[in-house]
Amino acid sequence: MITYAYCYPDGDIYSVRREEKTPEDPTILKMILPEGSFLIDLTGKESFDILDILEIHTNYKADTSKQKLIRKT
Repeated sequence: MITYAYCYPDGDIYSVRREEKTPEDPTILKMILPEGSFLIDLTGKESFDILDILEIHTNYKADTSKQKLIRKT
């Protein structure tokens, strides 16, 4: 199972996707990103693997300098 968070340049999460396997062409993952946005691969990070994607979208934001998710306070 793979999980990706699509994030706006300001750190807000645009979308969270979970799929059974990685697409054969990884550029497909970046095609839906708004300009200046970035993708964070959450695959293999156990704390995110067990969370529902809506919970990730609602309760987390991206640290833009480190490009990792942090819990909203």
